[in-house]
Amino acid sequence: MEVMDVYNELVQLAPAAATRPAMLRPLLRQRLTSGALQPFDVQQMGQMEDTTRKSQSQPVMADQKGMLLGDSGYVSPA
Repeated sequence: MEVMDVYNELVQLAPAAATRPAMLRPLLRQRLTSGALQPFDVQQMGQMEDTTRKSQSQPVMADQKGMLLGDSGYVSPA
C-alpha cells in the first residue's frame, strides 16, 4: 500500500487530528510497517480526534502579560 493511500485512510478516520503531523506520524508509520492498525490505535485516533476538535473550538484568551493562552499552554502572538 502506498503512503498516500494510508494517509487518506487515516484522514477519513480522524480528519481534525490529521492536521497535526505529530499526532498522525506514529500511526502512519505503524500502519505502513505492520499493514494494519490495532483496535487500541483506532481508539486512540478517536480520542485524538475529540481532543483536536475541542481545542480548535475553544477561544484563545490573553493573560495579563499579553501572551496568548491556548489549552496547551502559551502560544506566541500572531
